[in-house]
Amino acid sequence: MTELYKVKLALFKIKKLIDEGNCSFEHQREKNTRTLAALGILPEDIFQFLLELTPQNYYRGPSTDYDTDEPDCIWEFGLTIDDREIYIKLKLLENFVKDISFHFAENKIEFPFVENKN
Repeated sequence: MTELYKVKLALFKIKKLIDEGNCSFEHQREKNTRTLAALGILPEDIFQFLLELTPQNYYRGPSTDYDTDEPDCIWEFGLTIDDREIYIKLKLLENFVKDISFHFAENKIEFPFVENKN
């Protein structure tokens, strides 16, 4: 598992890049489009949700982008909107962040930094 400080650092970089406008969202992906429509969210509003991510939203990563073979650039998170779990996959590069996935989770997301409440 990735250490907490690495997740915090990644989130700091992600939020800084979003604040600077160095970000994009893959809104043309069908899964993403369907989820946004179901939730009544506009593509440009995605970044507000990303700015609110915390280490408790961390799912897994960093991992390799298998489309480009870039190592350690894929970070995955989850959050709940309207009682639905949302899966988020971000590609974090040196000077840019790209939201690849923002859709209803297809599998259960495990949050390693959330204490079990049982």
